[in-house]
Amino acid sequence: MGCGNLAGERAAHCKCSEEIAKDYFIASLGDRDLELKIREREPRDLESAFKRDVRLEAYDKAVVDDNRDQYKGKSNRYRQDDGLSRKVAQLERKVEQVTVERLAARSAVTSVSGRQPQSTV
Repeated sequence: MGCGNLAGERAAHCKCSEEIAKDYFIASLGDRDLELKIREREPRDLESAFKRDVRLEAYDKAVVDDNRDQYKGKSNRYRQDDGLSRKVAQLERKVEQVTVERLAARSAVTSVSGRQPQSTV
């Protein structure tokens, strides 16, 4: 057995161990979609699989946080719109009330004086 042959066996063993470690790492993620995305990239070793996992989890978190922020923004906007709608409805009721009071006053003037008042509108 020569030195060259022994070095080749060690390199093959090391490469096999690296492949097994990479596969176990990917399988241990517990997320089938994430596992498939990493395997799809065909990482050459454990380190590149780990880096890909970290990157994908960061992207996923960024998207989830962004969606949560957008939802909060919409929620606040709907609350503001709801407040605006209530204010408009309140003003419409006041206008209706003033209109009714004005017509009642006009009717009272007509019945007292016996003639129609001039329209000011």
